[in-house]
Amino acid sequence: PVHPLKMTKTLHGLLVSVSEELPDVPLYHSLPAICSTVNSSTIPRKSFNAALVNAGYRVSAYHKDPGAVKTDAPNHVVWDVVRGWCK
Repeated sequence: PVHPLKMTKTLHGLLVSVSEELPDVPLYHSLPAICSTVNSSTIPRKSFNAALVNAGYRVSAYHKDPGAVKTDAPNHVVWDVVRGWCK
């Protein structure tokens, strides 16, 4: 069986991750999936986040997928950032 203290740390990490997500954004974008659509390497999440924040949008991680982000940016802005990364 799993030691209770180890499970406590895991649950704490999950709850912290969930609490840092944007609560009013129901959907997320998977960066590896988006980048594979345009046959590109995956944009680093830090760079992607910085581009959206500099454009005036909010962005956060998604607790269930380490390569995914939640943002209030419209889809066309997300794709503009990915296209910019491909150039």
